[in-house]
Amino acid sequence: MGSMGTRIFDNGICSGGLLSWIRSFSRTTSSSLPLESQSVASSASVDVSNASIFAEPGDAWWDPAGAMGPLHAMGPLRNTFIVSSLSGFIRDAQTPVENEHGRMRPLLGLSHVDVGCGGGLLVEAMARLGAKSTGVDLAQRTVDAAKAHASRDAELASRGNLPEYVVSSVEALSADAAHAGQYDVVTSLEVVEHVTDRHGFLKSLGALAKPKQGHIVLSTINRTPRSYAIAIVGAEHVARIVPVGTHSWDQFVTPDELTEAVCDAIPGARLASLKGMWLNPLRGMWEITSDTAVNYIAHFTLQ
Repeated sequence: MGSMGTRIFDNGICSGGLLSWIRSFSRTTSSSLPLESQSVASSASVDVSNASIFAEPGDAWWDPAGAMGPLHAMGPLRNTFIVSSLSGFIRDAQTPVENEHGRMRPLLGLSHVDVGCGGGLLVEAMARLGAKSTGVDLAQRTVDAAKAHASRDAELASRGNLPEYVVSSVEALSADAAHAGQYDVVTSLEVVEHVTDRHGFLKSLGALAKPKQGHIVLSTINRTPRSYAIAIVGAEHVARIVPVGTHSWDQFVTPDELTEAVCDAIPGARLASLKGMWLNPLRGMWEITSDTAVNYIAHFTLQ
């Protein structure tokens, strides 16, 4: 599958495929709501003035046909990667349980926190898979949207497993005894490339995980000529799907850099799995690939 992705994008980029991939960056599409009119928590490691991250209007997050559509499309792949990555570590501890709706809950009994949760797409997905899930974001409006959507989920409500949400920076949360070292799984997806203090951010993520047994899952954008062509030139200057300046290519992170940074910031962290993610233009679906030239996702364990 990795070779297929390389062939499509290296041999005269398919225009339809390129546009679809470019739209994968539209999470950071600016909104009509100025950041200044929102309540945003301060953070030492994230630039809260980056309105492209925090100013998304609340009702946009759960519209699969809107600006967040690419994240909805990417969701099943992310969920599959997380469950499959964790399965080898949790298989001996528990057996997946089927609920009354016929859905498997392979993460039953695990605690999960998503840092930079946005409107709660991943948080709700993890809750449906059985995890006790918490979402954390800097923007009050975003968290309000996540809470409102979760409150309408009758299935989660009937099981008493509605997600919890917190408006906070990761630094403040990791310093709170109620959260520090409390989570089996810590996720932060498409956030690292916007962080100004990478070491401090990763250190705080690690402080949320259970010592010597927690798991951390991160996804971000590689720093390659191809990612520059798609995320900067394509998305910002050609298709103008996102505002110019939304991404900084210098802040994109190579897999080696991310691995080194995580292992340096978090004692006992080890890379367990790292895969590329690409949008197959023929199938219109995101797929796991060995090609990490643009988007990739990584799973780290604490030992």
